[in-house]
Amino acid sequence: MILLPPIKRMKVKKPKDGLVYCLEDMNRVYSESIIEEVTQLHDMGYGIEDIAGLFDRDADEIFIGLYDQASKGNLKRPIFIQPRESV
Repeated sequence: MILLPPIKRMKVKKPKDGLVYCLEDMNRVYSESIIEEVTQLHDMGYGIEDIAGLFDRDADEIFIGLYDQASKGNLKRPIFIQPRESV
């Protein structure tokens, strides 16, 4: 186990006042039937990459959908991210 010092804010060299909109380029909208099917496939053991291919969506979009379902208690198995193989 690695012991870390207490967490504290970092000093920024040049403070920035702009806003960052995370995930703005991602499709985060699902129909109820699609998110239910994605959830069922995940619970059956299919991987995020396989589900993404089936629905022609980015794997990150599938992860976000599953994360949302997990936060609502709708998943029967935990989300597992398999490391991508290097090319």
